[in-house]
Amino acid sequence: MRRASVLLGVAENDPEAKSRIRAFQLGMRDAGWVEGRNIQIEYRYAGPDRDLIKKHIAELIRSTPEVILANSTPVVAALRAATKSIPIVFVVVNNPVGQGFVSSLTHPGSNVTGFSFIEPEIVGKWTDLLSDVKPDLSRLVLMFNPDTAPITTVTFALSERSRGNRKSWLMRHMCEAKLRLNGRSLE
Repeated sequence: MRRASVLLGVAENDPEAKSRIRAFQLGMRDAGWVEGRNIQIEYRYAGPDRDLIKKHIAELIRSTPEVILANSTPVVAALRAATKSIPIVFVVVNNPVGQGFVSSLTHPGSNVTGFSFIEPEIVGKWTDLLSDVKPDLSRLVLMFNPDTAPITTVTFALSERSRGNRKSWLMRHMCEAKLRLNGRSLE
C-alpha cells in the first residue's frame, strides 16, 4: 500500500479545510487512489501554530511517507527546511518562486513542486480590473499577513497607467494585517 501525508496550516474544524480535504479525496479517488484500499493517507492540521507545524513535520518525516501534500507558506517553508528527500507538493502558496521554494514553476529543481496560489503578475491584473470597474479609483490597499502570505515581490507604488488618451494615477499601498483572537495572534 502506498503512503502519503497531508499537512495543512489551518485548523481541522475549519470549513475551508474540510472542503479542500474532501476535494482532494475525490480527486484521488477519480485518479484510482482509494484510502484503505491502495493508499494510506495521514492527515495533520497545525493551524497557525508554528511549534505544532514543526512537531507534525518531525512525526511525518519519521513515518516516511512517499509524498507530503502541504498548504500555506509556513508549512511549506518548514517542510522544505526539514527534508530534501521526501517529495513535497504544495497548494495555496503565493509566489513560490519568489519565496525560494522552487527555481521555477516549470522546472522546480528540488523535492518541492506544486500549484501557485497567487503570482505577482496577477495582482497587477486585479488592479487593472478594479480601475476598469471604477475608473476614478485613486487609492488601493492590499492587506496581507507577512508571516503567512509574504508579498515581498509584489511592488505596490505610485504607478502611471495609460488608458486611451488620458493617464490616471493610482496610489497603491500594502498593509500588514495580523488577526488576534483571545489575545493570541492568528497567522
